[in-house]
Amino acid sequence: MEEGRSLSLVSNTCIYWADLDIKRNSTGATNRPDAIDPALRRPGRFDREFFFPLPNFDARLKILKIMTKQWDNWTGPEGDEARLKLAKLTKGYGGADLKVHNL
Repeated sequence: MEEGRSLSLVSNTCIYWADLDIKRNSTGATNRPDAIDPALRRPGRFDREFFFPLPNFDARLKILKIMTKQWDNWTGPEGDEARLKLAKLTKGYGGADLKVHNL
């Protein structure tokens, strides 16, 4: 319930700003484009939209190599095999989703 109210407030505020006749710069970012009010994305509201796709297998593998490079037992062939398995299991995950902690 609270999330819906927050999304509505953000959408209404952005629409209000977009309709003002003043020069301004604004930047927005989301990992949930499906949750954005379509009125915000109407032609003329923003100059540009950038889309950054989710990482593919190779990119996830690189992310995991960076994140696990100092982990115990994640070196050598065993670590490479574990990262390969993890990269295969995480299709549809973004970099923030892949952030893990060595417990």
